Amino acid sequence: MIFKRFVILLLTFLLGTVGSAFAQEPRQLQAALESLWEPPPRNGRASSENMLDIAADALLTAEAEDFRRRWAIEENDNTATCQRRSAAAHFGFGYTLEFLDTQEILYLVGFEQVRRVYMDGRDPPNNFWPNKLGWSKGHWDGNTLVVRTNDFTQGTIDTGNRPLPFGGPDAEMIERYTLSDDLNTLSLHVTRIDAKYYIAPIEMHHTFIRSNRTIFAIDCVPSIY
Repeated sequence: MIFKRFVILLLTFLLGTVGSAFAQEPRQLQAALESLWEPPPRNGRASSENMLDIAADALLTAEAEDFRRRWAIEENDNTATCQRRSAAAHFGFGYTLEFLDTQEILYLVGFEQVRRVYMDGRDPPNNFWPNKLGWSKGHWDGNTLVVRTNDFTQGTIDTGNRPLPFGGPDAEMIERYTLSDDLNTLSLHVTRIDAKYYIAPIEMHHTFIRSNRTIFAIDCVPSIY
């Protein structure tokens, strides 16, 4: 009887320990994510998915086609006017990114932006207004950080040419950042959903490697091409 009670107590302790380990795993992954990440070089250049191909393959609605026809670089190009870019604008031109972890909030620094990713599931407060960065909430699915961003205002997706439109009350971006087993490679899958402009979601993949470099802010100087 004493032995049986001992076994029960031991199993309870071990299961509790294992449960605690699993509960801590997302925290460990989140801490491991805190780093600078950059695209791996390929043939002497940063590797990135060809955004021109993505733009060519995108299934556009008539409204999106009209947007692209009317787009004028002198008035709308972010580099030309130093306007804030949409959080959905990049992921295709070899940009670096950095994660800063404060447990409840992950700060995603890169693409000329600082984004807050709320890891505690909070919804936007009453005084929040939609903007080009939107409102991002994150959670862990195994070793994958899933970030959902909504509440966008009108913006664009960079393509290296005439951009694609994106943004509005129904637009959503889903990012899936997957850490490799050795924690040194980060795979990114981005899905952009916007029924106003796209018949099907725009999908994109990208890869980053951990880096010990440091990134700094740069000033935007307005210029017309």
